[in-house]
Amino acid sequence: MRLRQALPALSGEGDLGGAMPEGGLAALVDRIPLVGAREEPLRMELGNFRDACLGRGEPAVTGRDGREALAVTLSIEERIRAHVAHSHPS
Repeated sequence: MRLRQALPALSGEGDLGGAMPEGGLAALVDRIPLVGAREEPLRMELGNFRDACLGRGEPAVTGRDGREALAVTLSIEERIRAHVAHSHPS
């Protein structure tokens, strides 16, 4: 799935609460069909990494893509921690 547009709550500009828009989740995201080989995914990932290191091709995921994915993950983790801390004061 991919967001159709930037959501204020994900950029830190809006509240994480609120009502789901009309149409629900389907109104916010595009479905991207996944088509893959029948090979084990981790084996394919490591093979692609090896081949890129040896100059046999381009990496399937760029360093920039990886950095952006990590930034999103860390942001989500921080928001979960903040929500838990706010919801359950010690």
